[in-house]
Amino acid sequence: MSSDDTNKPGGPRSEPFIPGARPVRGFGQGGLEPLDLGMDAIQPLDEISDLQPLDDDGPRPAFVVLVDGEPPRFFELTEEDDELSLGRGGDADVPIPHKTVSRQHARLAVEPGEGVILEDMESDNGTSVNGERIERACLRAGDRIQLGTLDIVYVGDVLGERTYKGQPVTELAEFPRTAVSSRHEATFAMSVGLMQRMKAVRDLLSKAKLVPEGEEGWKLGSGMKRFGRKHPDVAVRGWFVSADLAELVWTGRKHRLRRTGRWGKVLVNGKAVEMADLETGDKLRIGNSRFSYVVG
Repeated sequence: MSSDDTNKPGGPRSEPFIPGARPVRGFGQGGLEPLDLGMDAIQPLDEISDLQPLDDDGPRPAFVVLVDGEPPRFFELTEEDDELSLGRGGDADVPIPHKTVSRQHARLAVEPGEGVILEDMESDNGTSVNGERIERACLRAGDRIQLGTLDIVYVGDVLGERTYKGQPVTELAEFPRTAVSSRHEATFAMSVGLMQRMKAVRDLLSKAKLVPEGEEGWKLGSGMKRFGRKHPDVAVRGWFVSADLAELVWTGRKHRLRRTGRWGKVLVNGKAVEMADLETGDKLRIGNSRFSYVVG
């Protein structure tokens, strides 16, 4: 084929190659139109709104730390953590400045085929799960861990399902993963009996309620409640009832009911009392009003 054939009608044509060009209909097989590749045609990735980050749906074990007098806070065991050590010492991965927690108290880890593992590290006051002393235990969502007398709740490892009292743990403040100064340089070692008594006291303060007959109750805590005819604390029924008939106080270990007035009945489980330390399930009658003392 001679070079002249390229210019003959019907013969093959050769067009110069233009980078970034595309065929255009209506201009024959070889018709080309240059594309506009100016900077305005390029959109930065960070301006493309429909790009979404990939969800990390891997396990994220989460724990809620409960310290008396402080709001609940949480921490996670992430993919970067082979394990976490818990203790009062500054070298612990999760430092916990609590007098009953040892410097290196326990460790958390995710073990293949087992799940989330909790191990005691020969602590002075021991490690418990749901009230039972353990050396090593597989955790389940909802388990309550005790390091000494400090409580930690395991809320599970599934994103979107980790809640504490109905609230997503990510809405809580994070428990610090850095060392916190502590005035407790030595662990306060306690007997098992003392630890149990301290826990019982904490339960009373946090869970004890007085429930009026046919009504919802209220938590007692460590405050004082006074009962009497038209009393601003708790008004009780009855015609011949002293204005200040009785009071309910916290002794440091128990809630105690004490008669303070002359007129009206003060009964516990049907027996007249001048003073009585209450136990869960006790039935009270003050004036003509009835109450139940419950814990839980």
